[in-house]
Amino acid sequence: RLTSALRPGGWLIAEEMDFVSAVPDPRLPADVRDLVERAVRAHNAVLSQRHGFDPFYGRRLAGDLEDAGLTEIGCEGRVFTWRGGQAGGLIWRLTLTQLRDPIIETGIMTASDLDAFCDLCDDPGLRFQSQVTMAAWGRRSVATAGE
Repeated sequence: RLTSALRPGGWLIAEEMDFVSAVPDPRLPADVRDLVERAVRAHNAVLSQRHGFDPFYGRRLAGDLEDAGLTEIGCEGRVFTWRGGQAGGLIWRLTLTQLRDPIIETGIMTASDLDAFCDLCDDPGLRFQSQVTMAAWGRRSVATAGE
């Protein structure tokens, strides 16, 4: 639908997340890494099962623009290192607090696991990568004579 709204020669840019990169710093203790990995896995499970969200869609974005008939396709992603006690930690704490009951229902995390993870989100010693924010763009073909 977006591509049909473009004028000939018009550009479309779309952004979407991909959680492939949401991983803990490998220098963290094994139990902390495990907790972060389970939190991300539970987050992805709840959003995909209950809300139809594809946590790995970002890497397909450029291909979908090409499939929609756009040309001059380009794509790039941005990843940040987030820390507890900063914006990234706050985002994860708020998100997992909001999804608390469904996360516990998955069985991936217990209530005490979730509490421990939320506490870590306030700890500056927690370091983890954000999801990749993928930006993809493409151009609608310029109409030629006779089209």
